[in-house]
Amino acid sequence: MKKYLIAISAILLVACNNTKSDQKPVVPDTPADSTIANMRDSLQIIDSLGNVVEETYSGILPVENSEGIKYDLNLFFQEKSVEGVFSLATTYLKADKGQDKTFYTYGHRKSMKGSPQYPNDTIYELLPSNGDLSLFFLSSGDSMILLNQYLEKADSGTNFTLKLIK
Repeated sequence: MKKYLIAISAILLVACNNTKSDQKPVVPDTPADSTIANMRDSLQIIDSLGNVVEETYSGILPVENSEGIKYDLNLFFQEKSVEGVFSLATTYLKADKGQDKTFYTYGHRKSMKGSPQYPNDTIYELLPSNGDLSLFFLSSGDSMILLNQYLEKADSGTNFTLKLIK
């Protein structure tokens, strides 16, 4: 029985310490710009799909019992393509003993025309390369609105909007 408990403890310890390779805490000396450049360079260019577009959105989204989460989202795609790549920095404000904690997520971006609730709008699906659940954003002029997994806005009336900054 003692060996069984030790084995279970070891498994739990390894599982709790396991971090995903695509979602890494930011080391203060690591320049974020080099990561963004790498994502832009990973975009496969097809001449007939037009120029490469780079858009950057930012905003602090509310979280219950917290200062919020700052999102810095970079999208890279070609003008006439429904596919692209993204990098997302999520900073949990004052999350770790009063200090901010930032994580990066990278992956592919797909755009789709509408949903039952927004038939004429463009929705972006961000597919993290680390296997996490997709994120969905509704494109609305110079902003992006975070949607749930059912492609719906939050019922609470809370503002989940990122603004275009570049």
